[in-house]
Amino acid sequence: MAATSRDDQSSSPSNKTCAFKEQDSGSCPGRKADGFDRCLAHLEPAQLEQVLEHLGPGAELDASRTSIDDRLLTQILRAVRDNAGRPVFGRASFAGAHIAIANFADVQFTGHANFRSAQFTEGADFTSTQFTLAAIFDRAEFTGHADFTNAQFASKASFRNIQFTGHANFRSAQFTEGADFESTQFPRGASFEEAQFTGSASFLGAQFTGVLFGHAQFTKRAFFARAQFTDCTIAGIEFNDTASFRFAQFPEQARLGPLTAHRLELDYAVFERQLVIEAAAASVSCRSTTWKAGVTLRLRYAEVDLERAALTQPSSVTGSDEPFRARTSIPGACSTSTRGLCSRSCPSLRTRARGYPWGENPQGERR
Repeated sequence: MAATSRDDQSSSPSNKTCAFKEQDSGSCPGRKADGFDRCLAHLEPAQLEQVLEHLGPGAELDASRTSIDDRLLTQILRAVRDNAGRPVFGRASFAGAHIAIANFADVQFTGHANFRSAQFTEGADFTSTQFTLAAIFDRAEFTGHADFTNAQFASKASFRNIQFTGHANFRSAQFTEGADFESTQFPRGASFEEAQFTGSASFLGAQFTGVLFGHAQFTKRAFFARAQFTDCTIAGIEFNDTASFRFAQFPEQARLGPLTAHRLELDYAVFERQLVIEAAAASVSCRSTTWKAGVTLRLRYAEVDLERAALTQPSSVTGSDEPFRARTSIPGACSTSTRGLCSRSCPSLRTRARGYPWGENPQGERR
């Protein structure tokens, strides 16, 4: 089977495209199998068997733009099983493929895995799937439930510009070298509970509805800039570096935290509802942040920057004497931190409100 090329996209050169034609639907866009003029979906049974016989554990596969039903996928996975019965691919491309029931649970990809612009029409199961090199799902379409529970991404994981039309589950997934969910939409809910992001994580411009982040861990910088959060649970998260929510929109959010971070950035964010924020951080930046219904900031350790923050309702900033529960200590905070943050009362809260006096908005109206 042909090795996956770097420029596998939904478009294809005519000399690599399936020769099968139907009167109603026209030409098939599928990548033709080596030695044949048709894609895997349109080979005769004997031809398909011949192709599959040349596969084995760690085989490279190019099934770009191919229509793959449950039966064909089962045959492919069976052909690449190792001695333990686990399907193992080398470099694999399903870019632009139509996959009816995508059951890739417990599959291992030892080479680059390309699912760019793939269409998962009846759900996708990647439970406990292992990706050794880059896994690319940009612009894929997920219809139905998408399950990446316990999936392991040892290299780059890219899920940019996706709309999950069903629930998306990334519970306990591990992202080692970086995760990119830029401009991705989660309209039916999603779970990142207990997910681990060892590399940087970007959710720039993402849209979250009913998404759970409980007990997720972010080792490096996490970007949620320009994201939109509606009825999400953002609690119990550990940010070991900066958590940036700059320019984020919170139309229905009533609570943010408790969470821990080295630096929490809420600059230019807009909160529509009355809000409670609980955070333990070395610094909290709220420059030009807008709270349209007021906010209660309960903080530990933080130096707070409220320069040009806008509040239209009574609000408060207080230091918390009680520790916020978390599993590790806050970076940059008190050296005596234990489980939670610190067992003793040392919030060390400092505030700055430059630009105009705290308690006034730019029009000079008192809070």
